[in-house]
Amino acid sequence: MFAVSDSDFELWFPRWGRSGDQTTLTFDVVWLSWSLLHEGTAELGRSFLEAWGLPEDELRGWRIERLCTPFFTELTENEDWRDRYRISWRVELRIAGGPRELAPGPVEVIGYDDTGVPEPSSTAGVETCEVIAAGTDPELEARLRARFPDAWLSVHEVTEDGQVYRIGRLAQGTLDVEEHLAELDAIRDACRELGLVTDLPGFERLRAGA
Repeated sequence: MFAVSDSDFELWFPRWGRSGDQTTLTFDVVWLSWSLLHEGTAELGRSFLEAWGLPEDELRGWRIERLCTPFFTELTENEDWRDRYRISWRVELRIAGGPRELAPGPVEVIGYDDTGVPEPSSTAGVETCEVIAAGTDPELEARLRARFPDAWLSVHEVTEDGQVYRIGRLAQGTLDVEEHLAELDAIRDACRELGLVTDLPGFERLRAGA
C-alpha cells in the first residue's frame, strides 16, 4: 500500500489561480511514508514551495483539504478498495509571486505536519471525492462534458517538454467512500472507455508515449 521512498510526499499537477490580490498555487499531494497531512504549517508550506523550485519566502498562507480519488494509486486492480481509493490531499498555497511554468510532477518532499494530533485516519471514510482523467486530446473537456453533462467538471493543463497534458476532474462531492464504490468505479470506467488515463501507472505510460 505504501511506496518505498526516503521522502514523505509526492506533489502532482500544479495549477495557478488568484485569491484576492495574491497568486495561488494548487497541487495534489500523495503520501509515500507514514506521515499524513492535517492543517499544515508554515514550515511545511515552505518545503512545498522549495520542492517546486519556488522561493520559500513567497509563502503568505495555505489551505489543505483531504481528497479521495482512484487516480493516485499504483494498485489499480487490487481487491482491497482501500488500496485503490487512497487518501491524498489538495493543497493551496497563497504566494507573493506570479505564476511560473511548472512540470506535472512528481516532485518529492521530506516533511512533517505536526498539527495532526491525534494523527488523522489513513483510511478513506467520508471524504471529498474526485475522479481524475487525463489525456493529451485538445477536446478532452468537450468529451467529458458530453459524457457527464451534469457533473461538476474542471480541466487544467500541465506542460512537459512541449507536450500539453489535460487533467480533467469530476468532483463527486462529499461521500462515504466505501458505500459509493460502485458509483465511483463506474465513473472511472466510463473515463477509461473514452480512452483517458485514470491512474498514475496510466499517466506514466502516457508520458512515455506508450
